[in-house]
Amino acid sequence: TYVKATAKIPGSVPVGLTAVYHTFGTDKGPGTLGSEIDLSAAYKYNKHLSFLVKYAKYSSDQAGAAFADRTKVWLETDLSF
Repeated sequence: TYVKATAKIPGSVPVGLTAVYHTFGTDKGPGTLGSEIDLSAAYKYNKHLSFLVKYAKYSSDQAGAAFADRTKVWLETDLSF
């Protein structure tokens, strides 16, 4: 199950924003495996260059290394010709 929201910040530096909230379940048995929030911001500098930053945080509802909490951040640069 998930919920997603997007927005654009207008102006001289337009930025696209996205937020997604997930809950992860199992087909067998009650309960959930955990939840995750994902946030991203995208900026298109010109028709050839754009930037993206993403943040993800997973929180486990289960004990054990297979379902460990995780937090990740990454940056992306796209160059097209």
